[in-house]
Amino acid sequence: MEQWRKKGPLGKLHNIVVYIQRSPQRIASFKLMSNNLCLLRDNSTRWNSWYSMLQRALRVQHAIELFCIKFEENENDLLSQGDWQDLRNMACILKNFADATLATEGYASSIDLG
Repeated sequence: MEQWRKKGPLGKLHNIVVYIQRSPQRIASFKLMSNNLCLLRDNSTRWNSWYSMLQRALRVQHAIELFCIKFEENENDLLSQGDWQDLRNMACILKNFADATLATEGYASSIDLG
């Protein structure tokens, strides 16, 4: 967790998501705070998963803040208002890549080997 925390707001968010997802009780508690929405987790093989994780986290920011207050084990990963702004900025940047990926999905190879 410390390694992720060193990565800044994105690492802190990763730690929070992992912490919540490691326990059915914490998942249930979070869902009560977030109108039944779950957090999405980043994945090392799908880089757009970072964008998906950010989108969902920003949507349920208040629930994440409440959860971190309730579960003090996350005190080192508390996200400040500046951290949240950084996450919003990162989401804007990653949206361009996610949109570009979606725009190219389903197209056949454009390389002509003939």
